[in-house]
Amino acid sequence: MQKFKETDIIMKWITPKSPTQIKSILYKRLNRYVPTETHALVPAQRRLNGVVATTIAHNDKATHKLFKDFMLKHFFGGEAPIQKALKLNVDSKEVSEFLDKEINLYLRSNSSMIFRREGIDSPVLGIAASMVWKRDDSYCVVDIGALEWHNAAAEIAQETNASDPRLIWRDYQFQHIYNLCQKAMQEHDRDYALWMAAGCLLPSIRKLGVPSMFSKINYYHASILNG
Repeated sequence: MQKFKETDIIMKWITPKSPTQIKSILYKRLNRYVPTETHALVPAQRRLNGVVATTIAHNDKATHKLFKDFMLKHFFGGEAPIQKALKLNVDSKEVSEFLDKEINLYLRSNSSMIFRREGIDSPVLGIAASMVWKRDDSYCVVDIGALEWHNAAAEIAQETNASDPRLIWRDYQFQHIYNLCQKAMQEHDRDYALWMAAGCLLPSIRKLGVPSMFSKINYYHASILNG
């Protein structure tokens, strides 16, 4: 297997030529979890067909609990396809700690949302998870496709003798998203990237046009971040 040294990577991009090179590069990024960042975004709220979408402040602990409880039950609880395949709803301390870290990424961003009916005591009807990252000019983009990245990550996860290989692969999934965001910022000369991530809505509001509110708020925040 051809090895790459950090000193060999002098450009901001690297394009590996073979699966062994891809694995070599990704092995160097094993357990390099993506950064959790908090950025100053103006709170936003939109109403549509009696449903209110509200962004969640990074210090709103009460809403954090509502968001987390809903996500664990409905998103990780079996409705999201990747989570369902990985069975990340399995109750174990290691999985629980990993999911806490993942959910914290969304809640610290100031860009994730919660959907409720109008009214103070309305139950949660859905959530939308987003993340914001600042451009890191020291980051080296790995210029490969999603299939190549995730297949290499799956092989690494099986080879590391980790107690739970699923979490290794899930970590690499987020690293891939971060890699794409850094690539986009370098390509388009932007300072920030907002990733419109996962959403989960109860069936009762799925036909009310709610996703459009999610998109409009995120585009509004993206325009603020990048001027």
